[in-house]
Amino acid sequence: MDAKTFVKQWKIEKNDLLDTYISDNNSYIYQKIQELKLDKQQQLICNEILNEILNEAFYTFLLGLDGSANIGNGMQELFKLYDENNNLIFESGDLEALVYEEFVEK
Repeated sequence: MDAKTFVKQWKIEKNDLLDTYISDNNSYIYQKIQELKLDKQQQLICNEILNEILNEAFYTFLLGLDGSANIGNGMQELFKLYDENNNLIFESGDLEALVYEEFVEK
């Protein structure tokens, strides 16, 4: 896996979570949203809010891993990530542009 694939996989994960939250009857979050008894327009707005929350959370998480954003209470460090075969997936600075493309531009 390379840095681009790593970021794309996290985007897929974000989209899967969103789909679960807005359409999976067995999802706790879906059930709680249904309890609100939103009309169609309100449901669309709620879906947009959930999408943005997840985008911001994943964006911040990935930039934190990249070393280009603070995590927690202001800690910022440089990281390298290796796969199970000790192949470098990315090092600090490799993700920032890719994360922007996947989570901000689209």
